[in-house]
Amino acid sequence: MKHFLNVILSGAVLALLSSCTTQTQETSQMTDTVAVLDTTPIEATQDTTQNALQTITGKVEQVTFGKDGYTAKLTTASKEVYFATISHANLRENAGQYREVKAGDSIEIKGEVWKMGEETHVTVRELK
Repeated sequence: MKHFLNVILSGAVLALLSSCTTQTQETSQMTDTVAVLDTTPIEATQDTTQNALQTITGKVEQVTFGKDGYTAKLTTASKEVYFATISHANLRENAGQYREVKAGDSIEIKGEVWKMGEETHVTVRELK
C-alpha cells in the first residue's frame, strides 16, 4: 500500500511540474508576441493637443446633455455650425466657468476645433 501511495504521489508531482513548465513556455511565447505588437507604431488619426485654441461666438440652437456635461450646437453669424462639448473636465483650470446654457443663448467659447465626418466639433477650454 505504501508503495502504491508513493507511485501516485510521484505521478501527481510530475504532472504538476509538467503543467508549470508548459505554462511558463506559453507565457514566454505570449510575452514575446505582446512585445512585438507593442513595438509596432500606431498612427494617431487626430491629435487635438497640438491644435491652437480658436474663439467662436454663436447662438445656441440645441443642447444635448451627457454623463459629464453637454454638447451645445452653435450657429455663428456666418452660418457655420459647431458642436461644442462643455464639461468640467474639458474646461480644466477654467472649471469655474462651467454653466448650463439653453437654446437661444449667445455664448463665446474657446477651444480645439476638430472634424468628425461632416460635423465640426469643439472641445471647449473656456466658456464666456
